[in-house]
Amino acid sequence: MDPLDGRIPRREGFMDFNAKRRAIGLADTDGPEGQPLSGRCLMFGAAAPSLTPMMMNPNLQIVQTENYLMIMTEMIHDARIIRIGDDHFKHNIPQWMGDSVAHWEDDTLVVHSKNFRPEQSSSRSIVISEDFELIERYTLVGDNDIHYEFTVHDEQAYTRPFSGERILSRNAPEEKVYEFACHEGNYSLPGILAGARRLESDE
Repeated sequence: MDPLDGRIPRREGFMDFNAKRRAIGLADTDGPEGQPLSGRCLMFGAAAPSLTPMMMNPNLQIVQTENYLMIMTEMIHDARIIRIGDDHFKHNIPQWMGDSVAHWEDDTLVVHSKNFRPEQSSSRSIVISEDFELIERYTLVGDNDIHYEFTVHDEQAYTRPFSGERILSRNAPEEKVYEFACHEGNYSLPGILAGARRLESDE
């Protein structure tokens, strides 16, 4: 929704984690680290899984207590823990899905996240640098709907902040979130790497 032209304002010349790997000559199949996080069954989608809708299995399970908000995605069952009324950790150690704290502004829960791992940069959705910060706003607008809004701040990767919004709608009670088995045994990863080694051997 912002900028009004609908275009993400990427900064020309910015190199994220994946681009830096390629720049030093590392190919996608030189090791498991070159494969996408989803292929390694670590996590799926943008830096924060609720940021943009998934292409499949887009369900979320939200559990709120007095001090915490947990958002679990059906895809690779990522569980994101948000601390309500707390401060950010004093260390700057990058974490999967960042360090997230929240506070209430009237009926809106405002979540501020930072210290994401650089591997979470995604050329398909949102690229990030170590400066990536995210502001999210969750507002219950009906018995079954949450208005969700986010703003991305990252001066290395973008020329300006940008924002988006969508409605999160409650599923019917019988529509449960089921366990997601990501490559049971993760057979695809050794297969991809073994195929690359075979091609190298054949050359």
